[in-house]
Amino acid sequence: MILDSQKRVLLVHEPDESCPGLEIWVAPGGGVEASEDPTEALGRELQEEIGVAGALIGPHVWDRHCVFRSDGRSYDQREQFYLVDINSATPATGDRLWRWWSLEDLLQRSPGVTFYPSQLAALLPPLMEGRIPQHPFDAGD
Repeated sequence: MILDSQKRVLLVHEPDESCPGLEIWVAPGGGVEASEDPTEALGRELQEEIGVAGALIGPHVWDRHCVFRSDGRSYDQREQFYLVDINSATPATGDRLWRWWSLEDLLQRSPGVTFYPSQLAALLPPLMEGRIPQHPFDAGD
C-alpha cells in the first residue's frame, strides 16, 4: 500500500473486459516469479506498473485470498500487502493507469467503481495514522 503525505493511497486500474461498465481499482503488484521472494516481486511490479524503481518495501500488513474469473480464465490468488515508501517519487505511466485516492474518494465512490480489498476504506485509516499491525491479518475479499 503506497500512501502519500496527504493521506491518499495509490491504486491502479485493473481492466476486466468480462465486466463492461465496472471499474476495478487495486494496489499495484502482481505475480511472484519462481526465483523471487514477494518483496522482490513487488519491487519489480512497481517498476513495471507505475514506473517507480527503488521503492522501500516496508512491513507486510495484510493478506488476502481470492478466487475469480477474468478474461475467461479462473484464478486462485493469494495476495500479500506491504506498506511501501516510494521516496516522494512521482509515478510514471508505466503499463497501468494509476490514481491517488483519498479516504473520502473511497467512501464516496461512483456506482460501478469497485476497490479490492473490498473493505479498503475501513482498512486504511490505521495505516494512515501510522498504526502498523504487529502481524499481517486477513483483509477479507
